[in-house]
Amino acid sequence: MEYIGSHTNIPVPHVYHHSAHGEGDVRSPYILMSKVEGVQLSSVWNDMDDEKRRVMLRQVVDIYLELWSHRFDKSGLLFKGNDGWCIEPFSVIEDPDDMSHRHGISTTSYSNAADYWLAYANAKLRDLYDEDFGSSAKQFDHAMAWFIRSLIPSLFDPSIDAHGYPLCPGDLHSQNIIITDVDTYPRITGVIDWEFSGPDFATSFAQYPLFIVDHPAWDDDHPLRERSIRDQATFDELILEAEYFRHNPVGGPRLSHLISNCYGIYLFVQLMDFPITSSVLYPRLFAHVFGEDNGFSVKYYDALMKNGILKKDNERFDREEQVWLEAREILGDDKVGQNMTPGEFKDLVSKNINRFDDGGNVRAWLASVD
Repeated sequence: MEYIGSHTNIPVPHVYHHSAHGEGDVRSPYILMSKVEGVQLSSVWNDMDDEKRRVMLRQVVDIYLELWSHRFDKSGLLFKGNDGWCIEPFSVIEDPDDMSHRHGISTTSYSNAADYWLAYANAKLRDLYDEDFGSSAKQFDHAMAWFIRSLIPSLFDPSIDAHGYPLCPGDLHSQNIIITDVDTYPRITGVIDWEFSGPDFATSFAQYPLFIVDHPAWDDDHPLRERSIRDQATFDELILEAEYFRHNPVGGPRLSHLISNCYGIYLFVQLMDFPITSSVLYPRLFAHVFGEDNGFSVKYYDALMKNGILKKDNERFDREEQVWLEAREILGDDKVGQNMTPGEFKDLVSKNINRFDDGGNVRAWLASVD
């Protein structure tokens, strides 16, 4: 907030004092800042007519373009240290069990989004190999992850990040935008919640505001889908208009161009970061790439896994499933869990090797991995 308050025209609270540590008299992290007058945009957004939403989106566009013009030489989190502003990797605040942290994948180590997401996708594929031994869903999960990885060269152009990394807000959602004069001419009085903010890849920045993006759980006939389409069209129009009257301080493609073509990248990133959304968003990504499905996805994956480049992987997963089923039948459900790593499974069956037949799947598998 200090950087935004001193380097941009974006309204933010003034921070009087803060501590990120549990030391001193307060004995807890705290922040004291000025009050922002108004209400959250989220509390009134759904009741606004198209014209008032247009007024709000024009102000959001101004915020976008200001942040877009601030470029840094690394992607990460913005901090202020003893020597001034610095960029730290996300790992300083991430859960130690997070995949990027576990595999040592840091945005500060990659010069462009294509290289970063390739490393991330490869780590995801390695995790599929090393987790859930014998799972019947592994074949399709692996094929889906392989397909998503194959899209990276088409979705991410490395040259886009050659002009530095724009300052990306951690959560520029409607509940963090405070407005006044709701009944007349709505005006943004403050933007709050700047944690997790810092320079990021251009394609990570170039996304529509989340409050005009369809929720992943919405059905195709959800009544707000049509409004989101109108709001995105308005946003496209307003950002083109604003760019026309502004000098572009950075090189590369204009922000308007990247945002109007961001749908595939949005789906890709959501699937990478939130696998729980795969049942809803994955079919949309597939349709975005190939057009209407009409049963093509089944033929595509059948070809990949039975006769194509993933045939050997598929055969391996099939074999592991048969090995796991035999072990469960002999040792019981309580010992042979559904979330075992290959190493855990190997240790278990090795300790109980005398309970398995010489010509069975378990003994043959053990001999092949020893």
